[in-house]
Amino acid sequence: MLCDNKGWKNIDRKKERMFNEYITGEPDLMCKENQILADVKNSFTPKSFPWLVDTSDLKKHNKNYWYQMQGYMWLSGIKKCSLAYCLTDFPEYMIADEIQRICYREMALPKNRNQEMSVIEERVEDQVKKKWTYSQFPKDKKIKIFEVDFDPEGIEEVKNRIVEAKKIYDTIYESI
Repeated sequence: MLCDNKGWKNIDRKKERMFNEYITGEPDLMCKENQILADVKNSFTPKSFPWLVDTSDLKKHNKNYWYQMQGYMWLSGIKKCSLAYCLTDFPEYMIADEIQRICYREMALPKNRNQEMSVIEERVEDQVKKKWTYSQFPKDKKIKIFEVDFDPEGIEEVKNRIVEAKKIYDTIYESI
């Protein structure tokens, strides 16, 4: 969904875990030769999708994700990164589990005692699929992309926090 939206066709999309002396990370999409770096956050419910959020400032929206993107840029050397929220259908196995769970509950209700299981299953399947799949929304409305620029000051903050955390860890370790 992200690659289609951004026009990233025919790029090598292999995942790669990167390390330095401070952090490690593995972005969802990295193509160094095209300077493409991105991470995807799948929203499986409309409630978790940022419909009305201004995408101009990820740090304001979600500071943790902003630092995560800074880390990926620091590790990769790529100076721009995209974070995409994608409203995606519930996975099929989760839909099947939900249908089964609701069907068992429905079968136990007195109002359904004379109903065939297949009738209940059909009704429940329709309800679940309407609730947990999103084909009714246009593709361009099911994606929100934050563009993030590399911030060396943010990296210095991370380094300082890690140094402080290591001191605390060493103090605790020595006391054990």
